[in-house]
Amino acid sequence: MSSRRSRMQQATRDEIKATARDLMSTHGTAGISIRAIAREMGITAPALYHYYENMDALITDLLVDGFNASADALQAAFDQDGTSEEKVRAIFYAYRQWALAHPSQFELLYGNPIPGYEAPRDVTVPAASRTQVILSQAIGMLMMANNKPVAPVWARVPPTVAESLTRILNDGGYPTEFMQAAYLASLFWAQAHGIIMLELHGHLPPTLGDMDAAYAQFIDSVLVQLGT
Repeated sequence: MSSRRSRMQQATRDEIKATARDLMSTHGTAGISIRAIAREMGITAPALYHYYENMDALITDLLVDGFNASADALQAAFDQDGTSEEKVRAIFYAYRQWALAHPSQFELLYGNPIPGYEAPRDVTVPAASRTQVILSQAIGMLMMANNKPVAPVWARVPPTVAESLTRILNDGGYPTEFMQAAYLASLFWAQAHGIIMLELHGHLPPTLGDMDAAYAQFIDSVLVQLGT
C-alpha cells in the first residue's frame, strides 16, 4: 500500500472514530452503530467495512484511543517539574479533568458495557493499564521521598492481594518492592474513580455542591495517608 493511500485510509478511520465520538456525546454509547456513523458521514454503511471489519473492531479502536488519551493527560501531569507530592496531586487532578472534559469517552471506557461486545484483552489491556502504572510510579516516588510509614491501615498488603500483585508485577517486569505502591495506587484510583463517576451521573453535586473543593480535599486525604 502506498504511503499516500495509507494516509488517506488513516484519515478516514480517524473521521469514523470522530463521528462515533460525536454520536456518543449526544446519544451515549447506545448511539453508535455502523449505520448511524455512515449516515452522519454521508456514505453507505457497507463502505465503512473497508475500514473496520465490524462494529467490535471500531469499539476496540475507540477504547484504545480513549485509554491512551486519558493516560497521556496523566503522563503530562507526571512529567511536569515539581516534587513527588505535586506530581501525585497533579495526576489526580488530570484524571478528573480529562473525565469531565470527555464524559462520553469516559463512559465508554469505564461505564455502561456494550451488549455483545467483549474487549480483546491483548489489545486493550496495555493501553488500559497505563493509568495505574503512572499513578503507581508517582506514589512510589512519593513514598520514597517521604521516607515515612504510610497510614497503619495500609501498612500490610493482604496475602491474597499480594499473590495477585506479585504475578502482575512479575509479568510487567517490575520489582516486588513496587507492590505496596501498586496496591495503594489501585485503591486510591478506585476512590477517585468512584467520586468522578458519581459526579458525572449527578449524584454527588446536589449534596456536596462544590465538587472542586471536595475533590481537592480527597487528594489531601490521600497524601496524608501516604505520610505527607
